[in-house]
Amino acid sequence: MTRLKAPIFLYTTRTKTGAFQELLGPWLQWVHIKVAPQFGEEESLGWNGYNQLFKSEFFWRGQDSNHIVIFQPDSLLIKPLELDNLAFGYAGAPWNKGRITSQEFPSYNQDGEWASNDWISQSLCQTVPNSTNGNGGLSIRNRALMQQICSDHASQSPPEEAEDIFFAKHIHTPHYKAKLPSQGELRQLFNETSFADTHGFHGSWFYLDASDQAKLYETHVKHVIGLLLALS
Repeated sequence: MTRLKAPIFLYTTRTKTGAFQELLGPWLQWVHIKVAPQFGEEESLGWNGYNQLFKSEFFWRGQDSNHIVIFQPDSLLIKPLELDNLAFGYAGAPWNKGRITSQEFPSYNQDGEWASNDWISQSLCQTVPNSTNGNGGLSIRNRALMQQICSDHASQSPPEEAEDIFFAKHIHTPHYKAKLPSQGELRQLFNETSFADTHGFHGSWFYLDASDQAKLYETHVKHVIGLLLALS
C-alpha cells in the first residue's frame, strides 16, 4: 500500500529473526528485519519493552528516514498512502475519549439454559490525554521530533506508560513547532474507535460494528485487486 516506494523495517528480538525470515522469505527484498538491540536475547519485547524501545532516544536516532509510518501487527493499510502528504510531526488514529459502547451477551444458568440477555458497557480511551491525536499503533512520526521529546522527557516517563500517550502529552508543546494534522486530515488517515473512510485502521474490530468493519475489509480487497492487476 505504498506502491513499493517505501522500505519496511520489522523490529523483533534476535531469537525470532529466523522465524520471520522463513515467514517473509519471498518478500525479503522489501522487508528488512532488524533486532531491537536492548532486547536481543529475549523471547518478545512485551508491553514494557515495546514502550521503552519507542521512548528511547537511541531508537529514533538510528532511523534513516525523516518520516516513519509505525505499523503494528493489528493494523491494516486499507488503500495506498500518498507518501508526499505525510510530513507530519505526529499523526495517529483518533482517540474517542469518553465514548461508551454497549454489547448484548446471552446469560445462562448452571444447567446451561438461557436465562437472559445482559448488556456490557465500556467507556473508551479513559487514560489518554485530552487530544484526539492519537493512537500509535498505526501512526506517522517525524524522527527528529520523537528523538527530541525522548531526550527531553523520557527519563520522567514510567516504564509502563504507553509510548503513544507519552508522545501525545508533549507534541503540542509550542517550542517543538510540530506540524500536526487538522481533524479533517486525521480522520482521512486512520481510524480505530469510530468508523470512517480512511487509509488504514488499528485494531478497529474491537470497537466497530461488524458491518462497518466488513466495509473496511471490502475496500481493502478491492484496492489489493486493483494493484495486483496493475502489476501483472
